Amino acid sequence: MRGLLVALAGTVLWLPSHLFSQSYGERDTDFRVSLSHRSEPPAGLEATIVTTNIYPCEGYTIRSGVTWEKDTISLHLFGFVRPSPCIQSGSEATGTAFVGTIRDSTFFFRITYRGESDLHKVVVRKTRLSVTPIRSAFTELRGF
Repeated sequence: MRGLLVALAGTVLWLPSHLFSQSYGERDTDFRVSLSHRSEPPAGLEATIVTTNIYPCEGYTIRSGVTWEKDTISLHLFGFVRPSPCIQSGSEATGTAFVGTIRDSTFFFRITYRGESDLHKVVVRKTRLSVTPIRSAFTELRGF
C-alpha cells in the first residue's frame, strides 16, 4: 500500500512539470489565415495558418482539422507541435489545412481555438474570394 502511495505521489509531482514543458507553445496568440486555390491534387481551397507570436524554436507547427456542416466550414486549431530537436531561432508557428473543393458559393467560415470561435462570411467566385468578418477576436482571414 505504501509503495502505491509513493508511486502515485511521484506521478502527481512529475505530471505538472511535464505538462508545463510541453505546453510552452500553447500560450495565447492570434492567427493570420489565408485561403488560396491549391493547384496540386486534390485541387481546392487550402488554408495557410501563421501565428502572430514568435516561438523559441524554428519549426513549430499548428495542428488543425476541418469539418463541414451545411453552409459552414469550421477550421479547428488544436494547438502546437514543438519541433525536436529545437533549433534556437525565433519564428512563427505555421500550418496548412485542406478546406475542400468549393464551387462558386457563399458560406460561413468558422475558426475555433481554445473554446472561442471567430466567424467570417466568404463569397467564392471563379477569380476572386471575398471575406467579410462577422466576429473576429483572434483571427485575420484573407482571401486571394
